[in-house]
Amino acid sequence: MNREQLYKMLEIDTPADLEYFEQVADLIECGEYIPEELFSEVLSGIRTEDAGEIAENYIEEISNALPEDSDDMAELLENIQSRLMLLAEGIETKEGRRKFTDELYRFRQWYTEPFGVSLDGHPASFLEAVTASRLEKLGHGGSHTYDLDNRLGYELDELTMDLGRFSPIDVADYGDEEDPEE
Repeated sequence: MNREQLYKMLEIDTPADLEYFEQVADLIECGEYIPEELFSEVLSGIRTEDAGEIAENYIEEISNALPEDSDDMAELLENIQSRLMLLAEGIETKEGRRKFTDELYRFRQWYTEPFGVSLDGHPASFLEAVTASRLEKLGHGGSHTYDLDNRLGYELDELTMDLGRFSPIDVADYGDEEDPEE
C-alpha cells in the first residue's frame, strides 16, 4: 500500500489528522502490507495525549473480545497494553516516538500474521479469531473453536524508563519520625 492509498483509507491529508481510535484501528487491522516507514510516518502526527489512550482502548477492545478460557492470552495482552502505554508517555522525543511506533508495528505484525492461530481447525490470524469471537459474543456467526496458544510467544523486550520523569525525594526526611509504638 502506498502513501496516497493509506491516507485515503484513513481519511487523512497529513499525519497530524490522525486523531481517532477508529483510524488507528484501521491502520493496525489493514489487510494490505504497509511498509514500516509508512506506518511510522502516519503515526508521527499522533498527539502525545492521544497515543496512550488509543493504545489502552485498542488492546482493551481485543481483550474484551477474547474467547472464554483465554486467561493466558488476556494476561499477555495486559502486558502488551502496559508496555504500549509506557512507551506512549515518551513520544514527545524523536527516540521515544520511534520506540512507540516500532512496538505498535511489531504488535500489528504479530496480530495480523495469517497463520498465527487456529480457528475451527483452520489457520487464521489472531485478528480473525478475535473478530469471530466478538461476533460470536454478539450472537452472530455461530460457535467456533479457537486455539490461540501459538500467539502466546510475543516477546516483551526489557523496557527501560527515563528516571528523570520522577521527582526526587529526600530520604532523610522519613527517618526523623518517631515510632508511634514506642
